[in-house]
Amino acid sequence: MFFEFKIMLYLINTLISFFYSDKYSVTILERNWMVLKSNVSLISLPRISEYIYLNDKYYQVINVVHDLTKNNKRLVIVDEVTAPEIKKIII
Repeated sequence: MFFEFKIMLYLINTLISFFYSDKYSVTILERNWMVLKSNVSLISLPRISEYIYLNDKYYQVINVVHDLTKNNKRLVIVDEVTAPEIKKIII
């Protein structure tokens, strides 16, 4: 009985954390600060040098900018990665 209760409690906590986890609203910008996509909802922020697949292209994260005002915006600056670079990554 106690074991079943423990499993049930674990499942409830997992569901709560899944549905009520913090999500970040992010604007993705090109290197020249032109908007690729705005108000993208992400569970975790990408780190520098990570890759993003967006609009059938790969992008490498160059920088992540946090706006510390009331708006609390996050900007992700990316650079498009060409096909030969992608092959090096996969292999």
